[in-house]
Amino acid sequence: MSSLSWAGLGALLLLLLLSGWASSTFVRVNQGVRVMKGSSAFLSQDDLKFTIPKEKDACKVEVVMNEPITQRVGKLTPQVFDCHFLPNEVKYTHNGCPILDEDTVKLRLYRFTETDTFTETFILRVYLLEPDCNIIRMSDNALEVSEFYGLSRVIDKNLLRFDYERMASLECTVRLDPVGTQLPAHGQLVLVEPQLEEPRGDQPHSFFPESQRAWLPVYIRPGIPNQMPRAAFMAMFILEVDQFILTSLTTSVLDCEEDETPKPLLVFNITKAPLQGYVTHLWDHTRPVSSFTWKDLRDMQIAYQPPNSSHSERRLYEVELEVYDFFFEKSAPITVHISIRPADTNAPRVSWNTGLNLLEGQSRAITWEQFQIVDNDDIHAVQVVTVDGLQRGRLTLRGGKGFLFTVADLQAGVVRYHHDDSDSTKDFVVFRIFDSQHSIQHKFPINILPKDDSPPFLITNVVIELEEGQTILIQGSMLRASDMDSSYPVPGFIQRDLFNGVIYYRHFGGEIFEDSFEFVLWDSHEPPNLSVPQVRVHL
Repeated sequence: MSSLSWAGLGALLLLLLLSGWASSTFVRVNQGVRVMKGSSAFLSQDDLKFTIPKEKDACKVEVVMNEPITQRVGKLTPQVFDCHFLPNEVKYTHNGCPILDEDTVKLRLYRFTETDTFTETFILRVYLLEPDCNIIRMSDNALEVSEFYGLSRVIDKNLLRFDYERMASLECTVRLDPVGTQLPAHGQLVLVEPQLEEPRGDQPHSFFPESQRAWLPVYIRPGIPNQMPRAAFMAMFILEVDQFILTSLTTSVLDCEEDETPKPLLVFNITKAPLQGYVTHLWDHTRPVSSFTWKDLRDMQIAYQPPNSSHSERRLYEVELEVYDFFFEKSAPITVHISIRPADTNAPRVSWNTGLNLLEGQSRAITWEQFQIVDNDDIHAVQVVTVDGLQRGRLTLRGGKGFLFTVADLQAGVVRYHHDDSDSTKDFVVFRIFDSQHSIQHKFPINILPKDDSPPFLITNVVIELEEGQTILIQGSMLRASDMDSSYPVPGFIQRDLFNGVIYYRHFGGEIFEDSFEFVLWDSHEPPNLSVPQVRVHL
């Protein structure tokens, strides 16, 4: 009989709705953030602070989203925010998982001058604390399922209760999030005797929105404890790579086995990177990654970028990884051997491609440090022509229109990309690189950080119908706004109050059958960007 441990439990998630500047660092303070489990906390300047003066250069911080070994039990929002963020702007929300006592968030800082972009990647630690005042109270009794495909006892107040001040105007709602949390993982919650919802008898007048998340353990009596992942027997663990060629890893090269966790949820963590070159995600192949999911591996989105140096003999490197399952059990170390074959071609090839990073509306030179080309015959005979892309900008050569240039132009830094100042975050250029005999095509990615210069806008603004004298809840599906620049939910009343169901419209009962109210949308920029739409209510 298995013991009661989080590693071997099914679970339910309950959501209660109540490169630097020189060799220095731009990060002045990085104390991490402390968050109660199941709750959220805002980041303050005491937790994270930077050295860039607000009046000097534009500075943005981006949450790195393609590192699944980070943000394992929570999420930091918004995805992009200003280095001089406001007190209630950047928030970490914990998902209620009781297993880990610490989480990490990978952040990338961008400092934009008139001519250059400087970047620095760092880790923000999240310290998860036991809450001192739980709304969700669980008893010491376990929710047990006595057999496979069986039903547990009823979930009642002897197992789970909610500790809050019971007022006539206070609503308490409990919901599951199976899509976002993948829980329950080995069963489902059923309503044995559904009860019809009765209409409210009170008139809400004050609200104290508060939320907390928790995992409810489920003990499956005939089950066995969770086993750690292991290397798959059929994988070769050898990757053959041609010199300079970005090469995808496949499940025939690297694979693992795990009986309890669905394979797409398994996470590979690189514990020892190769001495040269790097593992990357094809979503942005210009940056190394330290972790990836099995799903991305299966979809051939994980690749190895060889170094940009040429050798006449075969070179061998190693990558060491660990595999984590859904309940954070890890495998023994797995080693993948990388064999780089010397090139035997006279065709031009791209040996290095880091892409561009710039602020919305800026221009940047495409330099030899960002885009390098090699050719065995005559590098001076190589020419580059634009054949696709440039959806959000244009290229210039020595200040004029340019679509054809040489390696010497790259080395001189006279090829520039100019962004069109639109609300866009990505662009690219496809180059055809050719000499007198050979030709290849290569994609050059461009990453654009948003500038907070546009007002928020409405996504949903539906007509509301109600009877005379009725009070109706204005739900998030009726009224929703977004801010393209900040990637942050727009404060309305604030907008979070709509999602929490605490905004009502009350009709006074007079013989007035049409009403409307105007409101302004604004974001957190200083001064705020404003917009003036309206909503109409039919009575």
